[in-house]
Amino acid sequence: MTSSNHSHDKRSNQKKRVPCGARCSVILGISMKRGGAVEKKFIVSFGGWYQRTTLHLSEIYDLLSAGTSKLPLDAKKLRDYQKKMWLTSVEKEPGFLEVVRATTKSGIEIRYYEDGLHVLELATNDVKKAEAELKSYFDDQFSPGLSYSFSLGAPTPKVLANLKTDHPAVVTMTTDKPASEHVPKTFGVVYQKIQADDAVVFKTDSHIVIAVTPEDENFARQLVDAQIFFREFKDQLGKYLSIHRTIWEEIDEMIERKNIGLKEARVLRAKLDRYRVTIDLIGNRMNQMGTYVNTRHSVASHAGLEPYLTTLFEYRFEVLLDTLEYIKEIWKMTRDYLQRAIDVTADVMNQGTNSTIKNLSTITTFGVLVSLVKFTYEGSGISKVTYQSFLIFLAVLAFAWAVDRIAKFIADHQKYQLKFKETEKF
Repeated sequence: MTSSNHSHDKRSNQKKRVPCGARCSVILGISMKRGGAVEKKFIVSFGGWYQRTTLHLSEIYDLLSAGTSKLPLDAKKLRDYQKKMWLTSVEKEPGFLEVVRATTKSGIEIRYYEDGLHVLELATNDVKKAEAELKSYFDDQFSPGLSYSFSLGAPTPKVLANLKTDHPAVVTMTTDKPASEHVPKTFGVVYQKIQADDAVVFKTDSHIVIAVTPEDENFARQLVDAQIFFREFKDQLGKYLSIHRTIWEEIDEMIERKNIGLKEARVLRAKLDRYRVTIDLIGNRMNQMGTYVNTRHSVASHAGLEPYLTTLFEYRFEVLLDTLEYIKEIWKMTRDYLQRAIDVTADVMNQGTNSTIKNLSTITTFGVLVSLVKFTYEGSGISKVTYQSFLIFLAVLAFAWAVDRIAKFIADHQKYQLKFKETEKF
């Protein structure tokens, strides 16, 4: 159990809220006393993070408030998506991070921040039901409209979109005595308990539970949001590492063949070109990620969160940046390795092209011979097309076609050596 020397007075004075991360359930538990008994009420949150800017936030506000866009998108589709969200209020608020806030008919509160963090929140006494409702709303009503609104421009690589990550829920409970609070059995068996001042974190297999005093409720929300940002940032980098391994193994598999046919080389080249597009898109995205860490670092410093993130979750912003730099170097290695593979396939395809050129030379030579036959006939006084000359012409065409087909078949199935520089494996 670890304790921090920072006073919670500073935390209680913080009024800002920081958004939640991607596909992560957050549960804020509020304890209320009625007639001496304590009744627990929970606020369940479900959110996401995708790198955005204040320009994107204006587009989100236009979509949520009026179902419109300045982009050349179908106006009817935009209105339909906006109506499907069941919004009763939408407003944009300035602050340390600009935010769009909205509320639905069913009581879901939506907060979308300019850096791309967004959270859907619902007060409830039934946590599981609220989680299901939020996820359903996000997947079926909220996310489709945003996806269409941002459908123009650079796409999300399929290999990245297909990687799914499940996150444990985060539960925050306000209580007079956080240190002596017991976690409900529905959250699982507690395997770790950490304390910093009046904030206590309980970890189970399926949840992270944060207990704080009532005056620290707003601070706890900021703490949860910062924790989720760390988790989502690391998850993105984890996905990039997974994609690196997939691409690297594909190239290794090609190297192990030692030789390859022209037809296989064309298929492999198309796959490698798709990988190159993916690598370029993700590489550009990673180049932007450092800016978001610095922004969130400023938010955490302003709210006095850093000591608690370190003590309660062992999260440090410099570690995020170090991990980002490591993955960027891995990505550079992957790009270089991929380029070497593309060069090798290009060499194989060039060998096949040279073979085809030789075949065309053969056919051309044969055509010259046919011309000589023609001149021979003309020299002998045969100026009209005869049955015999027509048969000869057809025979020449058939022979040329057969030679061309055989040459292409041989070129496609002929094995060419892969001249790939050996990579030393440790």
